Amino acid sequence: MRTGQVVLPLNISLASSSDKGVVDQIRLRGNLNNAQQEAVKHAGGPLLLVAGPGTGKTFTLAHRIAYLLQEGRARPEQVLAVTFTNKAAQEMAARLNQILDDAKRVEGVTVKTFHGLCLDIICVEADAFGITRPVSILDEGDRPQFVKAAIQRIWDDPAGPRLDPERISHLISRVKQLLLLPEHDLAGPVPKPFLEQFPPVYKAYQEVLRENHLFDFDDLIFETVKLFESDQAIRKKYLERFAFISVDEYQDINYAQYRLIRLLAPGGHDICVIGDPDQAIYGFRGADVRYFHRFCDDYPGAKTIRLTQNYRSAESILQASGQVIGVEDTDKAQEGIWSGIHGAKTLTVTALPTERAEAEYIVKTIDQEVGGIAHFSMDSGRIDRFGGKRERSFSEFAVLYRIKEQGNAMEEAFSRSGIPFQMVGNEKLQDRKGIKELVSYLKVGCSLACDPDVERILNFPSRGIGRNSVSAIKEWSRRKRCSLMTGLGHLDEVSDLKPGPRGRLRTFSKELHQLEKNSDHMSVSKQIHYILNQFSIMDAMDGDKAFEEDLRTLLNLSELFGKRSADFLAHLALERAQDRYDPDAEKISLMTMHAAKGLEFPVVFIAGCEDGLIPYQGKKGELRDLVEERRVFYVALTRAQEKVYLTHAKRRLRFGRRREQRISPFLEAVEEGLKEYKRPFSARPTRQKEDPQLSLFEL
Repeated sequence: MRTGQVVLPLNISLASSSDKGVVDQIRLRGNLNNAQQEAVKHAGGPLLLVAGPGTGKTFTLAHRIAYLLQEGRARPEQVLAVTFTNKAAQEMAARLNQILDDAKRVEGVTVKTFHGLCLDIICVEADAFGITRPVSILDEGDRPQFVKAAIQRIWDDPAGPRLDPERISHLISRVKQLLLLPEHDLAGPVPKPFLEQFPPVYKAYQEVLRENHLFDFDDLIFETVKLFESDQAIRKKYLERFAFISVDEYQDINYAQYRLIRLLAPGGHDICVIGDPDQAIYGFRGADVRYFHRFCDDYPGAKTIRLTQNYRSAESILQASGQVIGVEDTDKAQEGIWSGIHGAKTLTVTALPTERAEAEYIVKTIDQEVGGIAHFSMDSGRIDRFGGKRERSFSEFAVLYRIKEQGNAMEEAFSRSGIPFQMVGNEKLQDRKGIKELVSYLKVGCSLACDPDVERILNFPSRGIGRNSVSAIKEWSRRKRCSLMTGLGHLDEVSDLKPGPRGRLRTFSKELHQLEKNSDHMSVSKQIHYILNQFSIMDAMDGDKAFEEDLRTLLNLSELFGKRSADFLAHLALERAQDRYDPDAEKISLMTMHAAKGLEFPVVFIAGCEDGLIPYQGKKGELRDLVEERRVFYVALTRAQEKVYLTHAKRRLRFGRRREQRISPFLEAVEEGLKEYKRPFSARPTRQKEDPQLSLFEL
């Protein structure tokens, strides 16, 4: 294997997640419907699939790829399917495995995320990039530290400009998505107040990355596009290799991703893209739905097929969501979506006094629908055990909200209730407490650790290294423009270190060098066990049940990689927080509306249906793109299969003070006949001790 080459295995035995019910229903209706069959059998040339929510998008794409292989039109190695998440890539591979009898044909197909594809290309073409060591990816959470280091490199003076590393980090990501270098005209994406200071910081940031042998997320696509544009021989190799390309969620691509696809699939290429402009909700990340709308201009003669039969949601939900999006639906992308599925005839709308009352109402409503888990449910008389209603499982419920901060009240309420739940989209596995430090040790073992990794483990577990000692070695390394690992090897030159900490740091440095030496001969799994024992991490995390569960997940994943440590670390770096969603867990799912995209649940609660949250307004009253905000609400509604609860608080704590709230104006678009207004639970006289939480519902 070439140095640095990455092979990310596709676990094709994984079960499908979001469309599992869709597949079953499609099979009951005779497998593919007419529009799906037309898409699957489309004979060559560009194809645009406009696929509304729940119309079997992944199912159709997988069948199209399988058809190409079964009919002999394509060899497995010629087929590329690009997705946005690892989970979507795994689901696609699993679908292909279900459809095709010959597993070898599935293994030959390339199913990757945009970033995973580009990482593979960079590693395979390492010589063209001048790369002589395994590729390492900067964790997004560590990026602001590198920006801060770049700022200090330029203005090593307290009187220098005060720039927010988080804000500059976001701007760097934005300009990279637009394929802009520091020397380009940045007046468009960079606000005027930063325009003079930004280019030198951007340039210095890139220098810091190169010195640490790192790529950030945006570099993966940016550098691949630059390679294809500058080296026609390499581009031709991939053009010929990937003769059949499919792109999922095409409405969510940004400019860099658009350029990559255009380079891989010029006019006349066999390319199939699928998406729904009504679900374009990532404009704040640089995505631009205009690339979806211009597909037929980019590929003259392209065929357009609309998938309109929904296999997910009850007709009442589709009618309501259609009315919400129809206000701005100038292209009529949502028009004609139908299901014929019967469910609740109305959406339930409930007003609560505060966000805490809202969270308690949601908990108690779920408690009621599952038949009562808390010991007080039967005693309170709220659960009708003989009412003939089907009791639901916890995995059938999702609670959606617009911003992460809303999840705090939900988490508190569910924790008190004893109802099991999972917070989806908040953290990646490698960002979890204990795991983050463990991964940094792994990077040291692979000689891939950057300064934040070393700083993270200097005193984890605690070894008596105080802040002053850490600051001293960081300052010495900064002045010498060297890494912290290098600094640990020159402790005698760090004048501000006291004898005690100097001795402990010297011992620690020797242990890290021994880790590097031993890791060469170990599998990833054995490295993890070695680190746990050698550095007493299990003692430091003793009793932390969440860490123990995360560690099991990490060890199971590590078994797939053998001795390919760099590949394992790359896989973790490319993970998205949403990839941690477990559809098989018997838990309530709590997540933002953005994180819910692509998922489905029988019952969905949408919390915070208030003006200022839906649509979202910032602290200074700045309003996000109103059209996109409407799409976000549309996505949330269409996650539901059978039933939707819409809740709103009359008063909510926002930006540090409690504010009066008004119901979301988006609900006005839904006709009154599709809404049922219900009061929350109220306390009843009972011989049992009154539940103190019930007082929260008094209006």
